[in-house]
Amino acid sequence: MIKVITPGSQSFDVPAMEMVKVSNKGLRGDDLRSFVKRAGHEFADKIRDVHVAPGEQLVHLIAIGSTEAYGPNRNGDGFKSATCRKYHPTFVKHARWYRNHQNKDESKSYGIIKLSSFNEAMKRIELLVALNGTKEAAERNKGLVADKEMQKIASGSGDWGVSMACRVPFDVCSGCGNKAPSRAQYCKEATCKYGGCYDNLTKVAEDGHVLHVDNPDPTWFDISDVYRPADRIAYVFGHMKAASHGGVGGALLADELGLTAPYRLNLDSFDDRSMQLIKLAYELMDLEVSLEAGKFGTSTKDQVILNDKTASLNNIPVGRLTMSQVWRALSREKIALSVKDWLDVLKSDTDSVILKSASAEEVSRCLPGIFSRLVADSVSLEHCIGERTCDPSLAYPSEKVQDWAVKVASSKSIAPNHFEKRVVRQVVSGMEKSASFAIKKSAQSADAEQLARRYATYQLYFLNELKNDSNFGWYKEHAVRSNYLA
Repeated sequence: MIKVITPGSQSFDVPAMEMVKVSNKGLRGDDLRSFVKRAGHEFADKIRDVHVAPGEQLVHLIAIGSTEAYGPNRNGDGFKSATCRKYHPTFVKHARWYRNHQNKDESKSYGIIKLSSFNEAMKRIELLVALNGTKEAAERNKGLVADKEMQKIASGSGDWGVSMACRVPFDVCSGCGNKAPSRAQYCKEATCKYGGCYDNLTKVAEDGHVLHVDNPDPTWFDISDVYRPADRIAYVFGHMKAASHGGVGGALLADELGLTAPYRLNLDSFDDRSMQLIKLAYELMDLEVSLEAGKFGTSTKDQVILNDKTASLNNIPVGRLTMSQVWRALSREKIALSVKDWLDVLKSDTDSVILKSASAEEVSRCLPGIFSRLVADSVSLEHCIGERTCDPSLAYPSEKVQDWAVKVASSKSIAPNHFEKRVVRQVVSGMEKSASFAIKKSAQSADAEQLARRYATYQLYFLNELKNDSNFGWYKEHAVRSNYLA
């Protein structure tokens, strides 16, 4: 679950951000006394050991106040002192300074986090940020020049709309203790005496309790300066506040903003192949965003994709220990199965109840935005990848299985030599039909969504086998197009 911490979500009685004046001789004199008054002796002493390179502009940021001292923030998110004390180093390890939460590419950052600390006296996380004040500093920190930020500092306006983001495996209701890995699992009135976090987050009860969620295991990965008076966060917050029954939680806000954690956060947790699949899921999510933004126009090839989806896949070679061979043979011939074909292959080998719980049409309606939802639900993505149900790397095909795939290739393969012939036949036949993209997912059953996620995982496995092919860009685009075509 991703959380957004909005600007001004807690009050610290002083500006959350303030420039740190450091001379060539270090932090001393009036500058030192002023900083000690703001942050205390302990943080000031730590700065003495921080190397400040030429061109870096230091800024002190009060990031998070603990729940015990400040209460939950206005979005109903709380971070206890023990949590702040343990996890503040993730700011230094994973976070950089961005703009408007554009955090996927570190080379588009505008500063780094030099130092983090939990202020025991004030019960809050404090950070020392180094903005890239010059081109040389930007090159050294592998980012961009923080020109707008430097203009703010020069103007002395102090108008910092600082927003932060973290990832948590779950949060915990302060009222009933419900652990929720996503908003869909939030408690409701039937199980929580305070009305449930799904509908009543931030509501003040008669006994004075403010309903909120505790976040016991956050990984901080983003600090963003949010520009424009009518920035997206302000708009979404106001819009959702007006439309909702309860408060607007940080998770709901992240969902509305389409915010996801960059895949690099998983680098320490998975093997190389799993990381390739996770990275690929992010790439496909970006293609979904491009398609929904209107950057993909429909064409004749989309009608061919639709024809491929409706044509039957015949004579599937099933039998004991052959399924892994089938996936490998299909990938060798670059045969991308439609949902209908994929379900037919699975049903030919197993009598699983889940496969009978939703039709191919129902699953197809869940496919628009499927990779975005998988990336947002990292637990589901990791689980799907770990199952390896349709993994082509598990076995080599027998001669019989491979011969079958070769025969199917002319009508199903997305390799250019096969696909382009089908495009030509479509044009020559004069039977071109218009195709359209279904941008929004239709409401379907939980089983249909589960099967859609498993199908998307099959697509990841299939595409990963083709990653070294010169036409890899087309194969990725084909997968996303086919998920949206109706």
